[in-house]
Amino acid sequence: MVHCYLFAKTVETNEDIIKRGEHHLGGTLLEPVVHNVRDVAPNKHMYCLSFKLSAEVAFASASEAADTQAAKRMRMAESSPQK
Repeated sequence: MVHCYLFAKTVETNEDIIKRGEHHLGGTLLEPVVHNVRDVAPNKHMYCLSFKLSAEVAFASASEAADTQAAKRMRMAESSPQK
């Protein structure tokens, strides 16, 4: 069982949190469970996303993981303000 702690706005649903986890890991989460840990600020909560790791994610090749990381860096660069 894997436990990931994250922050989310109060308007995000459990489904949104699960989709975000699947997006970052690049695969399906098995038996995902989301629970609220605590309020950290107005309109912001800390959650715990617990799940079993699928074989698809656990045994992804290094090149697949690198491709996922490269895509994430590109998105972050595109969204950051230009100087």
